[in-house]
Amino acid sequence: MFLPGLKRHRILAGLTQQELAQRAGMSRENIAALENVKHPARPRTLKKLADALGVRTQDLAEPDDTTHKP
Repeated sequence: MFLPGLKRHRILAGLTQQELAQRAGMSRENIAALENVKHPARPRTLKKLADALGVRTQDLAEPDDTTHKP
């Protein structure tokens, strides 16, 4: 699954890529690749990131469109 909302949620949480990587037990390079939509996240990775950010997994999959209103 691609995570177009990852960067937005990381910034809203006030975290750097390195800080998020440490919280999720991943590398900063992996966070960068996921933010740049270079490869999809596995379900386990998606869960780790959502937990580290305190959001739902679905939130990370939402498009990063600031004009979008639910």
